[in-house]
Amino acid sequence: MLQPKILYLLVETNEKTYWNRAGVGFVNSDDSINVKMDLFPGLTFNLRDPKPNGDQPEEAPARNSRKRNTQ
Repeated sequence: MLQPKILYLLVETNEKTYWNRAGVGFVNSDDSINVKMDLFPGLTFNLRDPKPNGDQPEEAPARNSRKRNTQ
């Protein structure tokens, strides 16, 4: 099993660059990477190469977490 990667936020000033831990990344068996960021708890991002034919991965249908009462 591969070691997880650490996600850093680089903050550059005139004098120094600060490396602040901002999350973690995991390499998947298909070489894509799942990233969990401290800034967005509960969400997972996936990085992958585009398909050779230019298609993008299919998007999941949008979730409507709240239904509006239109009456």
